Amino acid sequence: MFIILSIFLLFTANTFAFTPDLCPEPFEEYTDCGSRCFESCEWTPATSCLAVCEVGCFCISGYKRDANGRCVLEAECLPKECKNYFETWSDCGSRCFESCTWTQATLCPTVCDVGCFCDPGFKRDRHNKCVPADMCSNIVKNCGPHEMWIENGNRCVEQCSQFPLPCAPREEAGCFCKPGYKRHNRTGRCVKEKNCFAPKLNSCFTPT
Repeated sequence: MFIILSIFLLFTANTFAFTPDLCPEPFEEYTDCGSRCFESCEWTPATSCLAVCEVGCFCISGYKRDANGRCVLEAECLPKECKNYFETWSDCGSRCFESCTWTQATLCPTVCDVGCFCDPGFKRDRHNKCVPADMCSNIVKNCGPHEMWIENGNRCVEQCSQFPLPCAPREEAGCFCKPGYKRHNRTGRCVKEKNCFAPKLNSCFTPT
């Protein structure tokens, strides 16, 4: 009888300790299945969170728990700070596109990375520093077949198109098709201008 009474008192004490009225801090509420991961200011869509139910006091809807353990408005979560110059925090950036070694022929996986990325107009050099994009010119550029590196190229003029396509002309550094070649709309490779429209239905075509 004593053991049964002890178990009952222990269960009652645990239940009482987590009643909604006893959540000690502002903007908290009791739940019997919450996640410490999702309520954190540090959470991002790329964060791995274990699907585990926890009992206790959690931040109410619209609030997140900051580094001091307080529930604050989501908008008040401290922004991520980058220590290096010319960098800004992003919850969904690409390490591939910001590299000085990136070219039009580079295959970049469509993956969201979380962290500090170079500001617009800057690229990451081989020392992992963000530098003005025009300073990347001292790096050896590896372009694809029938391509050449140009510091001030125009993507609009290298298109394979019988009719002018909507294109905002702007100068940029990168790999462009050599004279006499155009970029094939389907393959993205540089082909001879005469072969831009060579493919026919049910026929094979090998860019040259």
